[in-house]
Amino acid sequence: MPRRLTDNEVATYPLVIRRGITWSRVFQFTNNDGTPIDMTGMSVGVHIRDIFDTLFVLSTDDAATALGSEVVFTDQANGIFRFKLTDEETLTANEVDSSDDGLWWVEYHDDGDVQLLIEPSCATAEDI
Repeated sequence: MPRRLTDNEVATYPLVIRRGITWSRVFQFTNNDGTPIDMTGMSVGVHIRDIFDTLFVLSTDDAATALGSEVVFTDQANGIFRFKLTDEETLTANEVDSSDDGLWWVEYHDDGDVQLLIEPSCATAEDI
C-alpha cells in the first residue's frame, strides 16, 4: 500500500537509510478526501543531504543513476511514484548520521510551480 501524501498538507516522513541496503518506498499524492491526484504533466524530485553537502538529487524527469537509484511514476494518473536507492548507492549514506543532522524532502513541479510533498527529515543508521 502506498504512503499517502495529501494535497495542501506537507507530510513528515522519517527516513532511515541503512548502509548497503536497497531502500524503496511507494508514495501516492491524494486530495484531502483520499481521491488520487492526477500528476500527468508534473514531475517529482527527491533531495537527500547531510549538513554539509547534497548526497542525492533524483527526479522523475531524469534517468536512473549509474547505480540504478531512481524516482519513477508507477501510475502517474493516480499520483503514484516510487523512490528507490540501491545498495551500492546507500553505501555513501554514512555521511548522514542518526542525530537528525541530515535532511530529505520530496517536491513536485507543476508548470514551474514547486511544492513540497514531504518536508525535510532524515536519519541514517549503519548496518547492525
